[in-house]
Amino acid sequence: MKIAVALALGLLTAAAAPQDREQTAEAAYSAARAASPTPLRLDRDRQEWRLYRQSEGADVAETDQRWTERWAAAGARDSRVRALAVAGPTLSRDCVDIGISGCTTPTGGYLNIRGQVLMWQLQEGFTPEDGKTAGYVLLTGTDRLRAEAWGHEGVWYEAPKILWIEDQAYVGVAGVMAGTGVFNADALFRFTPDAPRPLTEIDNFSWRDTDLPGLLPTGLEIWKGVSFNYDTLTARTALWRPADGNCCPSGGEATLVFEIRDDRLVLTQLLRDGAE
Repeated sequence: MKIAVALALGLLTAAAAPQDREQTAEAAYSAARAASPTPLRLDRDRQEWRLYRQSEGADVAETDQRWTERWAAAGARDSRVRALAVAGPTLSRDCVDIGISGCTTPTGGYLNIRGQVLMWQLQEGFTPEDGKTAGYVLLTGTDRLRAEAWGHEGVWYEAPKILWIEDQAYVGVAGVMAGTGVFNADALFRFTPDAPRPLTEIDNFSWRDTDLPGLLPTGLEIWKGVSFNYDTLTARTALWRPADGNCCPSGGEATLVFEIRDDRLVLTQLLRDGAE
């Protein structure tokens, strides 16, 4: 089925005029965004696609086709996951099908958020695109559960945690991507139990571009993922100097302090260890 969809999309995209290819990609993006539990990540992907199309020497036809296929597959998967009715007793033994092959679930449980129960499941397996992978699913309901948020961008995830800011609850899932950069696969959501979609994605990535440059000490950089602590809404990181090797940061370590404003994670302080 996936192969047939990809071939059909490929033929249509390749045969289309440039404007039609662009519109086809935009339509696939919009459909995927409507179904996704993490639409802000799709917005970031769209920005990447747009920037590449404008770059010198870009193969516009190829990138339009690639992103169209990617968004079409994501939209179909997420629409399917949203339609699932998961039997509560099966959660401890059967993976909720979010697209991981050879899936097993090593752990799961529930969060009691002032009387509102949010079930969760962690997963391990692989995907043809990324190889070994891990995933998480957050669900609401009682006997028949409904998936509200999910993802499998990382190779490892921690059990979700509740964060309270005044009377607003947030749910954080710490995760790590594959590779030496151990970049973040974390997900953070605002929990509104009575909303049609109770979990709203928090932008937990733009702080690197918007907030971090103005807080880094001169001559120091952050090259890899950071280790979030959702109990305190902080993170720990090493600091690199330009001449350092990727393996060996020499600038010490720091604590990053965050706030959540308008559904965005905002970096407010960088506290370098030992600095006065």
